[in-house]
Amino acid sequence: MLTTRWQSVTVLIILAITQYACGSSGNTNTGTGSTSNDEWLELGGHIWTGVKVYYGDAKTYGFEILGGSESCSTLASGRGIRVKYPDGTVEWKDRSALINSGLYFVQADDPALKLEEWEEFNDC
Repeated sequence: MLTTRWQSVTVLIILAITQYACGSSGNTNTGTGSTSNDEWLELGGHIWTGVKVYYGDAKTYGFEILGGSESCSTLASGRGIRVKYPDGTVEWKDRSALINSGLYFVQADDPALKLEEWEEFNDC
């Protein structure tokens, strides 16, 4: 029994060393429209103009944040985020719905996070 435990520990250590040496990570995703960034942040608290937003477990690119509005009567929360999709389409999203879903993420190294710029729109 003791030998089996040591063998298991040895295998785990070898796996950890191999992943570290090869630069492998469980969060790496190389599928179409995705990224290999290892650090992800939930969208809440990271909503700035120019931030690129990714969706779901696969972290597939979704849209770029253009800015927003605190008075969107057409949205349930009254707070909107204006987004631009890769095809150029622009639309409003409910800020609370995006944050509360837990499905939207940003890359920790997105340059727009450091700029902390915000564009206010009045046409929501």
